[in-house]
Amino acid sequence: YNLKIRQAREKLGLSQEQLGKLLNEKPSVIKMVESKKLKPDVTLTRKLMHELKINLLVSLSELEGGRPTGI
Repeated sequence: YNLKIRQAREKLGLSQEQLGKLLNEKPSVIKMVESKKLKPDVTLTRKLMHELKINLLVSLSELEGGRPTGI
């Protein structure tokens, strides 16, 4: 997730400081998430997904190594 967040942020041309302001979070929080020192909670994950327009959540079937439903 940390790499996906950093790549999405860079793709949008945002600095860690700018993303922090958009999310109403300190830039240090963004830095820690991107360096894997902090795992984002559900609230922060949803804010990141909304601002960066990415999906960071996986379904239970994906976690268990199962096939996606409907196949």
